[in-house]
Amino acid sequence: MQIVLKNEGSIAATARFDVIKNDCFSFIGNMNHTITPKSYHAFDIGFTPKAAQAEKMYLTFNTQHNPYEQHRVLLVGEGYAENVTFEGLPDGLEDELVIGDTIVNKAKSATFQIVNNGDKAVKFRWNQGDKEEFKFYPSVGHLAAKSSKQIKVWFKSGKTIKYDKIDLLCETYQVEQKVDAETGAKYRDWDDTMKTVKMVRPSEYKKIMR
Repeated sequence: MQIVLKNEGSIAATARFDVIKNDCFSFIGNMNHTITPKSYHAFDIGFTPKAAQAEKMYLTFNTQHNPYEQHRVLLVGEGYAENVTFEGLPDGLEDELVIGDTIVNKAKSATFQIVNNGDKAVKFRWNQGDKEEFKFYPSVGHLAAKSSKQIKVWFKSGKTIKYDKIDLLCETYQVEQKVDAETGAKYRDWDDTMKTVKMVRPSEYKKIMR
Protein backbone atom coordinates (compact mmCIF):
# COMPACT_ATOMS: atom_id res chain seq x y z
CA MET A 1 0.00 0.00 0.00
CA GLN A 2 1.07 3.60 -0.49
CA ILE A 3 0.64 6.86 1.37
CA VAL A 4 0.95 9.78 -1.06
CA LEU A 5 1.73 13.25 0.30
CA LYS A 6 1.69 16.55 -1.57
CA ASN A 7 3.53 19.69 -0.58
CA GLU A 8 1.05 22.50 -1.16
CA GLY A 9 3.44 25.15 0.13
CA SER A 10 6.03 27.33 -1.55
CA ILE A 11 9.09 25.92 0.23
CA ALA A 12 10.44 22.40 0.64
CA ALA A 13 9.07 20.43 3.58
CA THR A 14 10.25 17.21 5.22
CA ALA A 15 7.64 14.64 6.23
CA ARG A 16 8.68 12.47 9.20
CA PHE A 17 6.81 9.30 10.13
CA ASP A 18 6.82 7.77 13.60
CA VAL A 19 8.10 4.26 14.17
CA ILE A 20 5.56 1.53 13.33
CA LYS A 21 4.73 -0.47 16.45
CA ASN A 22 2.77 -3.26 14.77
CA ASP A 23 4.91 -6.19 13.53
CA CYS A 24 2.56 -6.79 10.60
CA PHE A 25 3.26 -3.39 9.01
CA SER A 26 6.63 -2.04 7.89
CA PHE A 27 8.11 0.73 5.80
CA ILE A 28 9.59 -0.18 2.42
CA GLY A 29 12.21 2.50 2.00
CA ASN A 30 12.75 5.69 4.02
CA MET A 31 10.43 6.93 6.77
CA ASN A 32 11.39 10.54 6.08
CA HIS A 33 11.53 12.50 2.85
CA THR A 34 11.87 16.12 1.78
CA ILE A 35 9.15 17.08 -0.69
CA THR A 36 9.70 20.00 -3.03
CA PRO A 37 6.90 22.59 -3.50
CA LYS A 38 3.82 21.51 -5.46
CA SER A 39 5.11 17.96 -5.83
CA TYR A 40 4.15 14.53 -4.53
CA HIS A 41 5.96 11.69 -2.80
CA ALA A 42 4.73 8.15 -2.16
CA PHE A 43 5.70 6.19 0.97
CA ASP A 44 5.40 2.44 0.58
CA ILE A 45 4.03 0.34 3.44
CA GLY A 46 4.39 -3.44 3.52
CA PHE A 47 1.89 -5.77 5.17
CA THR A 48 3.01 -9.22 6.35
CA PRO A 49 0.23 -10.83 8.42
CA LYS A 50 1.16 -13.31 11.13
CA ALA A 51 -2.31 -14.86 11.37
CA ALA A 52 -5.62 -15.07 9.50
CA GLN A 53 -7.16 -11.96 11.03
CA ALA A 54 -7.64 -8.23 10.52
CA GLU A 55 -4.94 -5.80 11.65
CA LYS A 56 -5.38 -2.07 12.27
CA MET A 57 -3.11 0.69 13.51
CA TYR A 58 -2.76 4.45 13.33
CA LEU A 59 0.41 5.76 11.71
CA THR A 60 1.37 9.29 12.71
CA PHE A 61 3.57 11.76 10.87
CA ASN A 62 4.48 15.43 11.05
CA THR A 63 6.25 18.14 9.13
CA GLN A 64 9.76 18.78 10.41
CA HIS A 65 10.15 22.08 12.34
CA ASN A 66 6.38 22.59 12.33
CA PRO A 67 4.84 21.23 15.55
CA TYR A 68 1.35 22.27 14.43
CA GLU A 69 1.32 19.92 11.44
CA GLN A 70 0.67 16.47 12.84
CA HIS A 71 -1.43 13.86 11.06
CA ARG A 72 -2.36 10.24 11.44
CA VAL A 73 -3.46 7.61 8.95
CA LEU A 74 -5.38 4.43 9.70
CA LEU A 75 -3.66 1.35 8.25
CA VAL A 76 -5.92 -1.66 7.70
CA GLY A 77 -4.90 -5.10 6.48
CA GLU A 78 -6.36 -8.57 6.68
CA GLY A 79 -4.48 -11.83 6.57
CA TYR A 80 -5.95 -15.03 5.24
CA ALA A 81 -4.68 -18.59 5.02
CA GLU A 82 -5.23 -21.12 2.25
CA ASN A 83 -5.60 -24.70 3.41
CA VAL A 84 -3.51 -26.09 0.55
CA THR A 85 -0.56 -24.23 -0.97
CA PHE A 86 2.50 -24.94 -3.13
CA GLU A 87 6.12 -24.35 -2.18
CA GLY A 88 9.38 -24.68 -4.06
CA LEU A 89 7.95 -24.03 -7.52
CA PRO A 90 10.58 -23.18 -10.18
CA ASP A 91 11.68 -19.53 -10.32
CA GLY A 92 10.21 -18.89 -6.88
CA LEU A 93 6.65 -18.52 -8.20
CA GLU A 94 3.60 -19.16 -5.99
CA ASP A 95 0.93 -20.58 -8.28
CA GLU A 96 2.68 -20.92 -11.64
CA LEU A 97 4.66 -23.88 -12.94
CA VAL A 98 7.30 -22.98 -15.54
CA ILE A 99 8.94 -25.97 -17.22
CA GLY A 100 10.57 -24.16 -20.15
CA ASP A 101 11.56 -25.42 -23.58
CA THR A 102 11.65 -29.17 -24.10
CA ILE A 103 12.90 -31.30 -26.99
CA VAL A 104 10.19 -33.27 -28.84
CA ASN A 105 9.88 -36.87 -27.52
CA LYS A 106 12.12 -36.06 -24.58
CA ALA A 107 10.72 -35.74 -21.07
CA LYS A 108 11.48 -32.86 -18.74
CA SER A 109 10.50 -32.70 -15.07
CA ALA A 110 10.07 -30.27 -12.21
CA THR A 111 9.48 -30.87 -8.51
CA PHE A 112 7.72 -28.88 -5.79
CA GLN A 113 5.88 -29.40 -2.51
CA ILE A 114 2.15 -29.52 -1.88
CA VAL A 115 1.44 -28.30 1.66
CA ASN A 116 -1.59 -28.85 3.89
CA ASN A 117 -1.81 -25.84 6.21
CA GLY A 118 -5.13 -26.94 7.70
CA ASP A 119 -6.02 -28.92 10.80
CA LYS A 120 -7.59 -31.84 8.93
CA ALA A 121 -6.29 -34.38 6.44
CA VAL A 122 -7.06 -33.76 2.77
CA LYS A 123 -7.20 -35.83 -0.36
CA PHE A 124 -5.67 -34.27 -3.45
CA ARG A 125 -6.13 -35.23 -7.09
CA TRP A 126 -4.45 -33.64 -10.10
CA ASN A 127 -6.72 -32.94 -13.05
CA GLN A 128 -4.84 -31.87 -16.17
CA GLY A 129 -7.89 -32.28 -18.40
CA ASP A 130 -6.96 -33.02 -22.01
CA LYS A 131 -3.33 -31.94 -21.48
CA GLU A 132 -2.01 -35.50 -21.62
CA GLU A 133 1.57 -34.27 -22.00
CA PHE A 134 1.63 -33.53 -18.27
CA LYS A 135 1.96 -36.38 -15.75
CA PHE A 136 1.94 -35.85 -11.99
CA TYR A 137 3.52 -38.23 -9.45
CA PRO A 138 1.74 -38.82 -7.20
CA SER A 139 -1.42 -37.86 -9.06
CA VAL A 140 -3.75 -38.65 -6.16
CA GLY A 141 -3.12 -39.14 -2.46
CA HIS A 142 -3.76 -38.13 1.12
CA LEU A 143 -1.99 -35.35 2.98
CA ALA A 144 -1.97 -35.17 6.77
CA ALA A 145 -2.73 -31.93 8.60
CA LYS A 146 0.25 -29.57 8.82
CA SER A 147 2.33 -31.69 6.45
CA SER A 148 3.75 -31.59 2.93
CA LYS A 149 4.52 -34.00 0.11
CA GLN A 150 6.82 -33.78 -2.88
CA ILE A 151 5.19 -33.69 -6.30
CA LYS A 152 7.05 -34.40 -9.53
CA VAL A 153 5.53 -33.34 -12.83
CA TRP A 154 6.79 -34.69 -16.17
CA PHE A 155 6.18 -33.06 -19.52
CA LYS A 156 6.66 -34.95 -22.77
CA SER A 157 5.22 -34.26 -26.21
CA GLY A 158 5.53 -36.13 -29.47
CA LYS A 159 5.01 -32.98 -31.50
CA THR A 160 5.79 -29.28 -31.43
CA ILE A 161 3.32 -27.61 -29.07
CA LYS A 162 3.22 -24.51 -26.90
CA TYR A 163 1.33 -24.07 -23.64
CA ASP A 164 1.11 -20.66 -22.02
CA LYS A 165 -0.74 -19.99 -18.75
CA ILE A 166 -3.04 -23.00 -18.90
CA ASP A 167 -4.94 -24.40 -15.92
CA LEU A 168 -3.70 -27.61 -14.32
CA LEU A 169 -6.13 -28.17 -11.47
CA CYS A 170 -5.37 -29.71 -8.11
CA GLU A 171 -8.67 -30.78 -6.56
CA THR A 172 -8.66 -31.12 -2.76
CA TYR A 173 -11.20 -32.50 -0.30
CA GLN A 174 -11.18 -32.88 3.46
CA VAL A 175 -11.13 -36.53 4.50
CA GLU A 176 -11.39 -38.46 7.75
CA GLN A 177 -9.59 -41.78 7.86
CA LYS A 178 -10.70 -44.69 9.99
CA VAL A 179 -8.39 -45.89 12.74
CA ASP A 180 -6.03 -48.57 11.40
CA ALA A 181 -7.17 -51.90 12.84
CA GLU A 182 -3.62 -53.32 12.85
CA THR A 183 -1.56 -50.44 14.18
CA GLY A 184 -4.18 -48.25 15.84
CA ALA A 185 -2.88 -45.24 13.92
CA LYS A 186 -5.39 -42.47 13.26
CA TYR A 187 -3.69 -41.48 10.02
CA ARG A 188 -1.93 -43.56 7.40
CA ASP A 189 -0.08 -41.93 4.54
CA TRP A 190 -1.17 -42.96 1.05
CA ASP A 191 -0.74 -41.98 -2.58
CA ASP A 192 -0.77 -43.76 -5.93
CA THR A 193 3.03 -44.07 -6.12
CA MET A 194 3.19 -46.33 -3.07
CA LYS A 195 3.66 -50.06 -3.68
CA THR A 196 2.85 -53.05 -1.50
CA VAL A 197 5.32 -55.93 -1.66
CA LYS A 198 3.93 -59.39 -0.96
CA MET A 199 5.85 -62.67 -1.01
CA VAL A 200 4.07 -65.44 -2.93
CA ARG A 201 4.85 -69.02 -3.82
CA PRO A 202 5.74 -69.93 -7.44
CA SER A 203 2.37 -71.64 -7.86
CA GLU A 204 0.54 -68.50 -6.67
CA TYR A 205 2.63 -66.30 -8.95
CA LYS A 206 1.63 -68.37 -11.99
CA LYS A 207 -2.04 -67.95 -11.11
CA ILE A 208 -1.61 -64.19 -10.71
CA MET A 209 0.18 -63.83 -14.06
CA ARG A 210 -2.39 -65.80 -16.07
